[in-house]
Amino acid sequence: MAIEVYTVRRDGVVVGPPRATVSVPYGYEPALEPLNTQLASCACPVHRQAGAR
Repeated sequence: MAIEVYTVRRDGVVVGPPRATVSVPYGYEPALEPLNTQLASCACPVHRQAGAR
Protein backbone atom coordinates (compact mmCIF):
# COMPACT_ATOMS: atom_id res chain seq x y z
CA MET A 1 0.00 0.00 0.00
CA ALA A 2 1.24 3.50 -0.77
CA ILE A 3 0.21 6.53 1.25
CA GLU A 4 0.64 9.97 -0.33
CA VAL A 5 0.86 13.11 1.81
CA TYR A 6 -0.52 16.34 0.34
CA THR A 7 -0.63 19.96 1.47
CA VAL A 8 -4.25 21.14 1.75
CA ARG A 9 -5.52 24.67 2.28
CA ARG A 10 -8.26 25.49 4.81
CA ASP A 11 -10.90 25.36 2.09
CA GLY A 12 -9.89 21.79 1.14
CA VAL A 13 -7.98 22.58 -2.07
CA VAL A 14 -4.82 20.51 -2.62
CA VAL A 15 -1.76 22.70 -3.18
CA GLY A 16 1.07 21.34 -5.31
CA PRO A 17 2.31 17.79 -5.86
CA PRO A 18 2.43 15.14 -3.12
CA ARG A 19 4.91 16.05 -0.37
CA ALA A 20 5.85 12.44 0.32
CA THR A 21 4.95 8.88 -0.64
CA VAL A 22 5.29 6.15 1.99
CA SER A 23 5.17 2.45 1.12
CA VAL A 24 3.73 0.03 3.68
CA PRO A 25 4.62 -3.62 2.96
CA TYR A 26 1.88 -6.24 2.90
CA GLY A 27 1.47 -7.91 6.30
CA TYR A 28 3.29 -5.16 8.24
CA GLU A 29 2.30 -5.18 11.91
CA PRO A 30 3.55 -2.28 14.07
CA ALA A 31 4.71 -2.94 17.62
CA LEU A 32 1.86 -2.73 20.13
CA GLU A 33 1.99 0.16 22.58
CA PRO A 34 1.02 -0.59 26.18
CA LEU A 35 -2.29 0.86 27.33
CA ASN A 36 -1.49 3.29 30.12
CA THR A 37 -3.96 5.66 31.76
CA GLN A 38 -1.55 7.36 34.16
CA LEU A 39 -1.08 11.05 33.43
CA ALA A 40 1.89 13.18 34.34
CA SER A 41 1.56 15.48 37.37
CA CYS A 42 0.28 18.96 36.66
CA ALA A 43 3.09 21.54 36.77
CA CYS A 44 1.01 24.72 36.65
CA PRO A 45 1.55 27.28 39.46
CA VAL A 46 -1.84 26.56 41.08
CA HIS A 47 -1.21 22.84 41.54
CA ARG A 48 2.47 23.16 42.47
CA GLN A 49 1.39 25.16 45.55
CA ALA A 50 -1.46 22.77 46.47
CA GLY A 51 0.82 20.02 47.81
CA ALA A 52 0.03 16.32 48.02
CA ARG A 53 -3.58 15.18 47.98
